[in-house]
Amino acid sequence: MTFLQNVLSTASLVVFLQISLTAQELVPIKVASDSVLVNDTLCVAVTASNFTEISGFQYAHNWQPGVLTFLNIKSTNIPGFSYLNVNAPFPGRLLVQWDDNTLEGLTLTEDQPLYEICFKAAFVSTTATVVTNGVGLPPAVEAGIHDLTGLNLFVPSINIPGYIYIYSNTSGTSTTASALTTPPFPNPFTNELHIKTPESEGLSFVLCDITGHEIQHTPIRAGNNTMSTSTMPEGIYVWQIRQDGQVIQAGKVVKARE
Repeated sequence: MTFLQNVLSTASLVVFLQISLTAQELVPIKVASDSVLVNDTLCVAVTASNFTEISGFQYAHNWQPGVLTFLNIKSTNIPGFSYLNVNAPFPGRLLVQWDDNTLEGLTLTEDQPLYEICFKAAFVSTTATVVTNGVGLPPAVEAGIHDLTGLNLFVPSINIPGYIYIYSNTSGTSTTASALTTPPFPNPFTNELHIKTPESEGLSFVLCDITGHEIQHTPIRAGNNTMSTSTMPEGIYVWQIRQDGQVIQAGKVVKARE
C-alpha cells in the first residue's frame, strides 16, 4: 500500500470514528426551576433528554448550602438508584449513582423525570442555583452517563441548572391594604396582569423571572391596576407586593402561550 493510500485509509477511519461518535446523542440533565416560601420545602424534578439504553450514571448536583438544605430524593424512576449527601468537608453537594443490573439498559421518555430532589429554603430571600456537573465527586471518579457500549454521553457544559427563587412573606405584619390586595390575575396570563387594591399608600408591584431578575416595578394605585406583559416570554414568574420597599406578599404566576 502506498503512502497516499495509507493517508487516505487513515483519514477515512478518522471520519468513520467521528461519525460513529457523533451519532450517539449526548444526555443533558435538566433541573427544574421553581419558587418557594422561606422555611418551606420544595421538590424539583430532574429530567434527562436522550436517555436511551443507558447502563449507568454518576454525577453531582451542587447548590449554595446557606440558602438550601437538602432533605431527600423521591419519585425516582431509576431502579436501584442511590445517592450520597456530601456534607463534609464540602456541603451543598449531592452525589448520585446508578448501575443497570439487567444488562439491557434503561430508556425513559422525555417527560419522565429521573427523580425529584427536595430542599428546605433558608431564612433569606434570594435565588439559589442547582447545577449538575462533576464537581464534588470523590477523587478519581469521572462524572458520566454511559450507554450500553460504555460510551460516556455526559458533558457538564450542556447540563441545564435550576433556579430556585426564595421569597419572604412577612406573616403577621401585613397592612390592611396588603391583606385586601388581590393576587395578580388571570393566572396563567398572556398579555396582561391585573391587581386590585382598596389603598395605594407606599405599595408597588414587582415581577421577577425565576432567577430573581426584576422584570417590572410598578407603583400601585387604589382600584384596578393593569400591567402589560405582551413582550414577556412564556414561563414561571415570581410576583411581589412591596410596601415602602418591604415584601409583604408574594407568589408565582405563569405566562402561557397565546
